[in-house]
Amino acid sequence: MHVVSTGTVLALVVVVSLFWSRKSLTARVISVGAAVTLVLLRATKLPMISGDLYQIDLENRVVSGRTMLQGEDPYTFDMMVYPPTALPLFVGMASVPEPWLQRAWAVLNIAGCLALVPLSSWALWGRSEGHRRLGTLETVLLASVVGFSDSAVSHHVLGQLSVLVSLCLVGVLVLVNSGRSVAAGLLLAVASIKVATMLPFSLVFLRRLLDRRLLAAAIAGVAILSLATVRPDRLLARYSATLRNIERLSQPGRVNDYTFAGTENTSLVGLNHALYRVGLRSSPAIRLLEFGALAALGAWLARLAWRKALPRAALYSLVALYSLIFLYHRTYDLVLMALPLTYAMASVAESRGRSRLLFGAAALTMTLCLYLNAHSLFELTARREQISWVTRALALPATTWLILATLACLYWAVRREEVSKREKKGT
Repeated sequence: MHVVSTGTVLALVVVVSLFWSRKSLTARVISVGAAVTLVLLRATKLPMISGDLYQIDLENRVVSGRTMLQGEDPYTFDMMVYPPTALPLFVGMASVPEPWLQRAWAVLNIAGCLALVPLSSWALWGRSEGHRRLGTLETVLLASVVGFSDSAVSHHVLGQLSVLVSLCLVGVLVLVNSGRSVAAGLLLAVASIKVATMLPFSLVFLRRLLDRRLLAAAIAGVAILSLATVRPDRLLARYSATLRNIERLSQPGRVNDYTFAGTENTSLVGLNHALYRVGLRSSPAIRLLEFGALAALGAWLARLAWRKALPRAALYSLVALYSLIFLYHRTYDLVLMALPLTYAMASVAESRGRSRLLFGAAALTMTLCLYLNAHSLFELTARREQISWVTRALALPATTWLILATLACLYWAVRREEVSKREKKGT
């Protein structure tokens, strides 16, 4: 059993080599060689190349869409845990012949995931702050690290929606930065198909003093998507059914149960999952601690956004990380980490001293998050009675702890930079 796989080692080699790639030809050669090896190693696992196009989560979306087309209630299918804003997409999926849909969805997911890094660079700095943007080679290599990670491969094999939502959220930032608030609001409405990601991510817009056009467009977009397939008098019932299905799937022994009884508990990411592995067993206590910690962290980020206490790119990155531990997420949702990873990697090249070390540490912890071997964690969970409490508490929920560590590293790196700038101005 190897929690750290060959792919993990290759990805870490790429990232570490990129730290010095701007000044060292040797580092560039090493990073390119490791990236090519990584791509060749992982490409065979992708749906289009492996030949296995069946994507179980995509099939669940198609079932919901077909049910809707037949005039029946899709929320009688308890795997339907998406809000009514997702129904137009699912109906569209159900309207496409299944072999075509499987191929198209696999290609779009793979291409979209590879596009996240260059799009993140544009979202973080745009054209006015290009001095920190990654170079072309750096962008391609980092895109390969994200696009062929364990998180991305599992996402593509399942046919999930996280790449689409990540593209929407990063696209919203691009549009907001260019002053197109209405288009940004409409795209934010599309991202509402994954509410647990979209809602916390929306904290970034507090620094725009609650842009009324963006807010109005987002509300209008949600209304249009919701009412496209649901009569107004049944809309509240559909949203209630969404919450009811979420609750059903979180019951003991079901797929979203974070305890050891859950059928898919090893791929969960979140504070409840981590607290249970630390040793807490009281569901009310875990819920209270989780909600309290998320509220405190959210309030802190909201304060930073409102007061404009951090550079724009830093705030975007911190909020993206917060979104990944907000309530329910799985390892395939970590593709959104392309945004803070792009920020950290670009900052390593421009920083000095402790800030550089902290940015580098953040990049490494995010790479580990993306490449944690899910099968090995499953085996380790199965042996939980034979392993020590420390291993259960730290290794099994490692993704959650690494995300929190990344948050801390990025924040302190940015603060160190701000202090250094003030000191230079003072001298």
